[in-house]
Amino acid sequence: MKSKYVITILGIALILVTISCGKKTTEIESDNFGVILDSLFYSTIQEAIDLADSCDTIYLTEGIYADDGDKNLTWDGDEKHLTITLADDAEYAIIECNGKGSGFVFKSTHQNTSDVVDGITIRNCSSFDDAGIYCEWTSPTIKNCTISGCDWCGIYCDNADPIIENCEILNNKEGIMANNESSPLIKLNIVRGNGLDGIFVTGDSYPSIINNLIIHNKRGIYCSYGRAYMVNNTIANNSVWGINYINDTPSNMINSIIWDNGKGFATSNINVLVKYSCAQDSFPSVNPDLLGNIYKNPLFVFSGEDYHLPRLSPCVDTGDSTAVTWGVDLDGNNRIAGETVDMGAYEW
Repeated sequence: MKSKYVITILGIALILVTISCGKKTTEIESDNFGVILDSLFYSTIQEAIDLADSCDTIYLTEGIYADDGDKNLTWDGDEKHLTITLADDAEYAIIECNGKGSGFVFKSTHQNTSDVVDGITIRNCSSFDDAGIYCEWTSPTIKNCTISGCDWCGIYCDNADPIIENCEILNNKEGIMANNESSPLIKLNIVRGNGLDGIFVTGDSYPSIINNLIIHNKRGIYCSYGRAYMVNNTIANNSVWGINYINDTPSNMINSIIWDNGKGFATSNINVLVKYSCAQDSFPSVNPDLLGNIYKNPLFVFSGEDYHLPRLSPCVDTGDSTAVTWGVDLDGNNRIAGETVDMGAYEW
């Protein structure tokens, strides 16, 4: 029987106060009403995980989770598959690592896409090897999450193929890293303000980078002995470059906007074939005219802040619709709204 507290109407208020106030603290204290599993309340997330059965959903009430049992979270994917998400009336739930450890650690624990982390904020993870979410030989679904302030990496993939969808990856050292033959699906995310790379691909990895906004990082996408399939991304205002690619095996970039970066392409001979895209740089070996590329200002609604396109943008109705295999843009609107798909992360 999965129970720590027997909840009654008369006792619920006392139990919630006890859970909220009786926690160990570090720099930022826990401040929440507990973790819900099968209508029972638990004091830490890991406690609920340990007591859950396969296919259970664990609900986090609104607040901050900063105990030792609220970080480095994990479970055995061979024994159970879990969903961790917000309680129905919660606007947010923050896993506060206080510079010590990771949010979730999936190291050879065999999660698959049935294991879901949904709607959680993870912040302030510590140095090397501590990521907001660490994935090694696992493939969880990570969606609607915000990961920020990590000294190393927001999401790390090592021989891992997670789905990363509708997340905000903000102000970490590295945004998303794919290493050692990882093939994550990185779709419909905002990757912003990371100190090195928005997305770093290495170790023969091959992610699909689909319909993301990659802005205000030091470097946008860096493929160093990895490759990527890149469609409908807006890569803008990254201070050093939009994309750099070091690999003998070519990659494709389609329907994308690479604009207002320090350089659009780090060099004039990167091994990426760019098609139906808008770029500030024109290199015949990278983005030749004959493949539907344009070199005109995309006319962002507010350059540096709002990357939507106005009706008169040269990027409207100028993409390749055959490359689109998903239904919505970054706002959740129909991905193809006109005669053909638009370039970039947003459909006019």
